[in-house]
Amino acid sequence: MPDGGTTVGFDLRKVLANVPGPVVVWACLEENCVRHIGSSYRWTYFYETNAALTDPETVDVRLVVRDRGRVVFDQATRLDQFDESQPNGPGCEPTFFNGEVLATPEGDLIQLIPQ
Repeated sequence: MPDGGTTVGFDLRKVLANVPGPVVVWACLEENCVRHIGSSYRWTYFYETNAALTDPETVDVRLVVRDRGRVVFDQATRLDQFDESQPNGPGCEPTFFNGEVLATPEGDLIQLIPQ
């Protein structure tokens, strides 16, 4: 298990609902990006962990989705609300700060507020 850090979930279900085939997705947290290639799926959930981003005030995120070379979605936003979690129980390390964004067909990347 990682030593903690910041995770961001990227909800792509609405964007991929009308994309019929494989896509290439770049999900970025600050300057760190992960690339994912999908094949004929309708939704996915990405996260990136960065131990350097502990107890963040704000985090920049970006999401790029390409279908057959064309850009289907490209948007960035800044997250400022996080849900703190300790998977090993209260008071036990590691500590994660979790954020989530929703990509919309209109081209928006919206932070989902932790409950």
